[in-house]
Amino acid sequence: MSSKKKLYILITGTPGVGKSTLVDALACKPTAKTGNRLLHVESKNVKSYRVTAEDGVDVVVCDSPGPQDGQGEYLAELKEKCSNVCTVIYCIDISATRSSGLTAAEITQNDLSTIQKLTTTFGSNWWKRTIFIMTRANVLETALKVKPDVEKRFNDRLQDWKERIHATLIETGVPPEIAYTIPVEPAGHPKKATPTWSRELAQ
Repeated sequence: MSSKKKLYILITGTPGVGKSTLVDALACKPTAKTGNRLLHVESKNVKSYRVTAEDGVDVVVCDSPGPQDGQGEYLAELKEKCSNVCTVIYCIDISATRSSGLTAAEITQNDLSTIQKLTTTFGSNWWKRTIFIMTRANVLETALKVKPDVEKRFNDRLQDWKERIHATLIETGVPPEIAYTIPVEPAGHPKKATPTWSRELAQ
């Protein structure tokens, strides 16, 4: 039996938030493009595929659009397929506020519904292994460049999102002592991931 480490990751969030681009960055190569997934196993609601990170760790990714429509079948399948998941990455498009008309750090109804359903289905402890990734941070940063102090305003916006996400988790029944420990990090710059990220996460 191989002793090679294997890391199971669930990537979820509403459709069109840049999940495939994030997988490409983690794998340090384009593997998650539509129609070009490696070892692609597709079911009705959850897609699973495998990439190998630069440090040799096999990464099995469960790609889920999120239970926006409230299907019990979807949640049952997600629970079955992702029983071995080590880490959950919940993606939110930090740049979407500009086109949707939402104010900064306002959780969409789809995200609110998804977070509520995930909490109800998996319980509060499920969030302990979750990281919220704010995708397309580069788009927001570019938009902010029309005024000075870009870095400060970007960090202020990110802090607003952290507070809103933590508050939303608490509103859906996650205890504060869990909610406040959940990381919220930006992603979207054309920069390769740290080569050892997967091995460190698998430990």
